[in-house]
Amino acid sequence: MRRFIRLILCLALVVVIAGAKGQKRDKSAKPKREAAETTISEMKLPEKVRKTFVDKFPNAASNKLDEEKEGGVTVYDIEFRDGKSHKETDIAEDGTMLEYTVHITNKTVPKQALRKMEAVAKEQNAKMGTLERIEVSYETKDGKVVKLDKPQTRYAMELKKGGQTSEIEVDERGRIIESPKSEAGNE
Repeated sequence: MRRFIRLILCLALVVVIAGAKGQKRDKSAKPKREAAETTISEMKLPEKVRKTFVDKFPNAASNKLDEEKEGGVTVYDIEFRDGKSHKETDIAEDGTMLEYTVHITNKTVPKQALRKMEAVAKEQNAKMGTLERIEVSYETKDGKVVKLDKPQTRYAMELKKGGQTSEIEVDERGRIIESPKSEAGNE
């Protein structure tokens, strides 16, 4: 009986060792990044903007950077991947994070908000696209960054019809904050 147990243990050890050898990996190989991603250190950002971004999202890999004027303030719109989540943030030139956006599924949208966005899509005979949750703490007004009395959560949905895309933005109760405006899109 002891011989039989030793034989089984030896066979198990051989199987484990053979399996481990078959799964050798190159430890020097770096994980693949998605196309056109860069690290924040590779991006051209003012130091205050970079510091805020790195403090809030230390493991992010950026996909896209836009600089634009909003309410008289220069704002950096950064699209990035944080782990498996696709996110976006707007950071003012003074380093204030105005808002951040997370791509979500319809299961995480409040029912009233989702119903309103679905109704608008149906009314416009448009296909529903990407859903996002937007957390807003500041806005720009008259060349200044203004803190909101309390943070707001908004939901946005991309609408597609033909070669056009638009977006609707609603609050948690389904009240429209931003009506769909068509833009030339690539499908």
